[in-house]
Amino acid sequence: MPTADAAATINLCKAICKQHKKLAAASPIPTKVVNMTQFEERATSADTLQSEILELSSQLQEKMGARNLLLGMADGQNAESTGTLIFDLRLIRDFLLPAHRGNEQALEGWGFNVVIGTAKARTAKAKPAA
Repeated sequence: MPTADAAATINLCKAICKQHKKLAAASPIPTKVVNMTQFEERATSADTLQSEILELSSQLQEKMGARNLLLGMADGQNAESTGTLIFDLRLIRDFLLPAHRGNEQALEGWGFNVVIGTAKARTAKAKPAA
């Protein structure tokens, strides 16, 4: 019995409804225990929602693809892809950095995440004894 797969569960419900109607009074499902009218209504509602979900999922994929194309995150794009937001962001950053040299934290006012740190000084390796 499928419980993790919504489409398979809905298909099973629909098949049960079909068989129950076909057998009518001879159906072994006790209608005093399982209200088959409500069962069929819920199965129909679930099936309708599943169809809507599939349509919305398709629309979501299309919209995510369009968004990623604008950003420069679509397949085949990289930071060098002209006409994308990421390309333009790099240009903007490259203009702002020299304008704020020595005060790079000012880029935070533009929305950039600036990490200021100190690097450890290199130490000379000890030469092996000859």
